[in-house]
Amino acid sequence: MNYVGNLDIEMYKCITENITTDEVIITNERIEHIIERRGQEFYDTYGPFLKGCGKM
Repeated sequence: MNYVGNLDIEMYKCITENITTDEVIITNERIEHIIERRGQEFYDTYGPFLKGCGKM
């Protein structure tokens, strides 16, 4: 798992009350999925916007 950031839970309460944590993560499996669907160039361009996110 790779840490991305934190949610402002108060802002999302209008959508759901069932948020159990403010941490946002992305799994290595999801990163690989992004690369498979969009390509390595897409991930290389936009991956750095996911703070702390790295490839396997």
